[in-house]
Amino acid sequence: MVLILSVPDIRKRSIPVWGLAGFVIPVSVYIGINLFGNKEPVFMLFQSVIGTIPGIALLVMGKLTGKIGSADGVVLAAMGFIEGIMGALCVLCLGCFLLSVPSIVLLIMKKIKKDTGMAFIPFLGVGHLIWIFALS
Repeated sequence: MVLILSVPDIRKRSIPVWGLAGFVIPVSVYIGINLFGNKEPVFMLFQSVIGTIPGIALLVMGKLTGKIGSADGVVLAAMGFIEGIMGALCVLCLGCFLLSVPSIVLLIMKKIKKDTGMAFIPFLGVGHLIWIFALS
């Protein structure tokens, strides 16, 4: 789903609300189903809520600086809700690393300036895929 949200993020640097709802609703259903099948639902819910902290931090930084899109924080928070704090932090680090590679190349080639904005959700999506495959 994150890779689907990448298309409007790349094209318009904007995510439609239906796209975020289409991402957050299945995440909520997933958590709801797992809560009922888990022996320790309170602990699982606590882990899920703690996992949203990196996404919330991204939202706050975006509001304070205006340099980070709100959808980036919402998507990362939803990923953290599923993967937990460790997964969210790893996806964030992977996404930042993956974003740095083309950024450095484009800066060296003078195709972009240091204050040019780039879509972050595609890199979060690829970082999430790497995280998933690293666990299996």
